[in-house]
Amino acid sequence: MSAFKPLLTGICAAVVLASAVDAATFSETTLGDFSNIQTSPTSLGELSLGENFIDGLVDFTFGGDADIVTFSLAPGQQVTSIELLGFGGSSSSRHFIGLAQDTIAPATSADYITARLVPDSFTDPIDLLAPAGSGQQELGTQGSINPSDPLNFTLFFNETVAGTYAYSARITTAVPEPSSLAVLVPAAAFGFYRRRR
Repeated sequence: MSAFKPLLTGICAAVVLASAVDAATFSETTLGDFSNIQTSPTSLGELSLGENFIDGLVDFTFGGDADIVTFSLAPGQQVTSIELLGFGGSSSSRHFIGLAQDTIAPATSADYITARLVPDSFTDPIDLLAPAGSGQQELGTQGSINPSDPLNFTLFFNETVAGTYAYSARITTAVPEPSSLAVLVPAAAFGFYRRRR
């Protein structure tokens, strides 16, 4: 058993490191005004493993000030959820949220994973990777992440009624478990084989 102790310790450490999560916050308060240009979104760079938060203000008072941000994932990571946590303002307003798998905000809703109108007040987070729920209006979109390019995304926050509206979103990323095990199992087998010789 003592021969396996270093091997087991190494495997446990690798599993802990692979599943460690960091939280990052991207806020207009600290980063400055996010872009409202569809072909030139504000780049948030590569997201941290775990939870990442985005918050800002959409000011639709004088012709509109949408917020458009783009982000990427490290190779081997995947998005496990993208949730709209809040989008506040007038109780009669409907807010626009779009998620595209691109480095720009596409011109038509058909080019988004989801583009939808959401109500002003909702109690549970809105999962943008799930079908539109009660009170939401889907605007004719793709509906799922394209696995051929799973590393680049753009979020588009906009408004339909004059006013200033605060929003917040949470993006959760992870390393898929099977890939971690695919690395660890052969390493464990090799260690066992070397000890047996």
